[in-house]
Amino acid sequence: MKLTKLPMLILAIFVLASFNIPVSANSVTTAKETTNLSDLASFKQLPNGDIEIIPYDTEKYIEAANLQKPFPDAKLESLKIVTLPETLEFDQQQDSTVQPFALPGSLYLKITSISEGTGGLIAQNSNTCYSTNGCSSLEVEISVNTSVNSEFTSTLGAALPENIVSAGVGYTIGTGVSIQNSSRYSENNVPYGKTLYIQAYPRLDITGFEVWKVGWFSDSLAGTGSAWKAKPNQIQVASWKNY
Repeated sequence: MKLTKLPMLILAIFVLASFNIPVSANSVTTAKETTNLSDLASFKQLPNGDIEIIPYDTEKYIEAANLQKPFPDAKLESLKIVTLPETLEFDQQQDSTVQPFALPGSLYLKITSISEGTGGLIAQNSNTCYSTNGCSSLEVEISVNTSVNSEFTSTLGAALPENIVSAGVGYTIGTGVSIQNSSRYSENNVPYGKTLYIQAYPRLDITGFEVWKVGWFSDSLAGTGSAWKAKPNQIQVASWKNY
């Protein structure tokens, strides 16, 4: 029984900020895997290579993509995918083939879906206009230099070993992917006391799978799950304001 081999993508992203607020990158959670984010927005290629995301329904997209509002009434001003132009991708294939004489009781994966999602917040920053006459222009920058682990979840819980998942999806679960990137957001005519916010989220490749158990005469479905890894040199940048 041969399973689909998936490439392992090594990610590196870099981001820049003036008063950057660090956020732990070790608690990355995926966007809701049952929701295809491409169905909730249109995508526009910008001249600098970034991809602008234009949600059809902003609140629905915010919820589906697990975006965290910096405050309850925050207004999402822009959303884009930023990729370093010098991104290098290479495949690191792993053997995802079940041994032809695997013992009964052995587990293996069948890939059921491949999609994209957004990981948990990894960095954020803000800038406030302190001029009593307002600010003719205000800018906020963000910097990210961290690592996001490849992870998985399964209905089998601890009964599904990491090495089985790694072999099935084609990349090593538990391995950190370096993220370094930068982005900025600016507005003109910002009133006194108003604030601009910028956030960075890792972009993820999400692999859905079934877990099968080898039997004496036929194999049986044992469970389901999904695994995810960060995309090479990509972050999703969300920009907000409080007015």
